[in-house]
Amino acid sequence: MKINREYALRQVAGVWMLIPTGQTLKVFRGILKLNEVGAFLWRGLEEGKTVEELTKSLVDTYGITSERASTDISEFIAKLRNNGCVEN
Repeated sequence: MKINREYALRQVAGVWMLIPTGQTLKVFRGILKLNEVGAFLWRGLEEGKTVEELTKSLVDTYGITSERASTDISEFIAKLRNNGCVEN
């Protein structure tokens, strides 16, 4: 999975956001607000982590089950994909 490098993760007034830049700004006029876990996952994707590595990181960091982590990651990636933030 490859992230769209034209989205920048920023924290503004305590809120995590994915902000479009470059050519993406022409087609996506807005921002995507993320919670702390979403920002954590995005940073992992920026590092090139696989879904399996993200799952382990989520379990280790937040103390949730693998099943819950897997479900949350799948839903998060689907939202990113729908907004053009990631591609296969």
